Amino acid sequence: MKKRIARKRTVYASLYKMDDDRLKAHVIFIVGKNGRVEDYFPGPFTFSEYFGKRIRKKEAGILVCSFLKESHPNMKLNPKDVKLYPFNKANELYFRLTHK
Repeated sequence: MKKRIARKRTVYASLYKMDDDRLKAHVIFIVGKNGRVEDYFPGPFTFSEYFGKRIRKKEAGILVCSFLKESHPNMKLNPKDVKLYPFNKANELYFRLTHK
């Protein structure tokens, strides 16, 4: 029986909260341990409801991971591996990773 090895992944996201308590994402992308982009979700798109005044990093990581579980059910995702960036910085990072 093969033992499944969990690979380290990092998720980069640029999020913002709208006035009507919905979370929108400018961009979300997954980077593998080798530094290659595994998946890319261009935005802007609404992906979650959020009820509260301010979203914290840990809560945002949980919401992003639950969103990604729908399209990647077998992928091991940890909310600690979600990095939140401003839109321009996330776009710059995506560009650098795809044009190595």
